[in-house]
Amino acid sequence: YDLKMDDIWNRFTKLLSPESKLLDAGCGSCRDSNYFSKLGHKVVSIDPVVEFNEFAKKKFNIDIQNLSFQDIEYDKDFDGIWACASLLHVPFDQIDDVFIKLYKSLKSSGIMYCSFKYGDIEKINNGRFFSYYNETSFEKFLSKSNLFIINDMWTTLDIRPNRDDEKWLNVLLEKAL
Repeated sequence: YDLKMDDIWNRFTKLLSPESKLLDAGCGSCRDSNYFSKLGHKVVSIDPVVEFNEFAKKKFNIDIQNLSFQDIEYDKDFDGIWACASLLHVPFDQIDDVFIKLYKSLKSSGIMYCSFKYGDIEKINNGRFFSYYNETSFEKFLSKSNLFIINDMWTTLDIRPNRDDEKWLNVLLEKAL
């Protein structure tokens, strides 16, 4: 999909310095990696789905590192992490460990954007696993670790065709010191 993400991109990038080093975690087609690269940021793109690598190479000339969230082993490498519609594939019982890995990946003043389908359940839809969060369930999860501070949290409607009834929880986080 060629979706208009300008509002969300701008909320994220206004918190970054020029030429920040970013991790596009769960990059999919690399639409967002391409956008951030064009702004002058240095982007590392990861996704466990090998097929995305061929698509991203052809469309944007971007190489994807085929890594899952569970395989991340970065150490204070990034100014920002972009996890758009990707962490929603991590089960509730694994999300703590994944957030620890993402926390370790960020520099001390790092920020992270993440988004989830809106709700408070886990389910399989069309053969794919999803974890849904709302403001209360996300704040409850986040408060267990004190790794991140919420900078902003808001909901949006799904902008894909025929998805008018779906909402998303969007969260901007700052690494806690």
